[in-house]
Amino acid sequence: ARQLAADVQRGYLAYASAARLVEVHEATRALVDEQLRVAERRVAAGSATPDAVLRARADRAEAAQAVTDAEAQREAARRAFNQLRGAPLEDAVPV
Repeated sequence: ARQLAADVQRGYLAYASAARLVEVHEATRALVDEQLRVAERRVAAGSATPDAVLRARADRAEAAQAVTDAEAQREAARRAFNQLRGAPLEDAVPV
């Protein structure tokens, strides 16, 4: 019984951690979008080279991929937590 309780606690903490990671990556994506906008403006003004825009686009794609990966990790943690507590796998978990 103690082992099950400990596993459920670890599962909940893993889910909460993954949910927080999604929030952080989503905030980062907003910053990277702004970085791209600034790079495009700088290139238009002639104070930067076009490779700055390409790098900003690559950073935006990387941030989008990080969000997708974090969401997948969160969903896996949610399903594992629900399985441990005997709930339907698709049930929401309040954080």
